[in-house]
Amino acid sequence: MMTSVYDIAVNGFRPAWRDYRVACIAAAAYVAVVLPVNLALGANYGFVGQSKPLNPSIVDLLGPWPERLLIIVPLAALAMAVAMLPWVVLQKRSAQTHV
Repeated sequence: MMTSVYDIAVNGFRPAWRDYRVACIAAAAYVAVVLPVNLALGANYGFVGQSKPLNPSIVDLLGPWPERLLIIVPLAALAMAVAMLPWVVLQKRSAQTHV
């Protein structure tokens, strides 16, 4: 977390839609690697496995496995897109003031 703040505040990093695409591809790769491991071990890393957490969580509301994967994946992409919105707004405002 602190490295993200440092990168934004000190290095001036501003995420773009390309970064969003890279994050979505990385998340899909994560699921592709972790899902078989989860199935082999009976684990639930990243909430994409077959087992449910011992304590109730929001994952319980997403339905049974594997159907919940069809909800979790788009929700993750949507959450990342929402996190991009402040940067898109700032970029548009910056472009308008430089015209």
